[in-house]
Amino acid sequence: MSGHTLSCGCFKRDALIERQTVDGLSRDARYSILQNAIGRCFDTENPRYANYGGRGITVCDRWRFGEAGRTGAECFCDDMGERPTAGHSLDREDNDGPYSPSNCRWATRTEQQRNTRSNAVFLYSGALRSLVEISELCGINYQTLATRLRRGWSPSRAFSTPANR
Repeated sequence: MSGHTLSCGCFKRDALIERQTVDGLSRDARYSILQNAIGRCFDTENPRYANYGGRGITVCDRWRFGEAGRTGAECFCDDMGERPTAGHSLDREDNDGPYSPSNCRWATRTEQQRNTRSNAVFLYSGALRSLVEISELCGINYQTLATRLRRGWSPSRAFSTPANR
C-alpha cells in the first residue's frame, strides 16, 4: 500500500489549523474574544448586533485592521495584554463607548454585571456608583437600599440613614 498512511487524523487537523491560523493567534482565547466583539458590532446577522452595532458601538480601527505592519489581532493582544484568568472577559468601561484601548479592560463576571446599562447609578462619595457598590461602601444591605428608593426616599437619605438591626 505504497503512498497510503493510516493516521489518527491529527496531521490533517493540524494542517487545517495551520491554514486557518491568523497571526499564530487562532488558539489564543483573545483572538476569539476580539472576533466576537467585531461580530457583535458589525455583523447584522449576529443575534447580539442590536445591543452593540445597532446602538452605534464599534471596534477601533487599530483592532480591526491593525497598524504599523501589525494585524488587528496583534494590536489587540499588545494593547490588552494577557487575560488574567479564564474567568475574565472583555469589558468596556463606558457602555456607550467603543471597543478601544482607552475604553476596555479585562473584568470578572461580577465587575461586568456592575457595569451594565440596566444598572441605576447614583452619585456617592464623589463618583457614580451602582447600588451594589454603594451597599458595600455604606454597609447597608442592598435590598434595604433598593426598598428605600422604591418607597421614594431620596438617595442621600437612603444611603445615610442607618439600617434598623
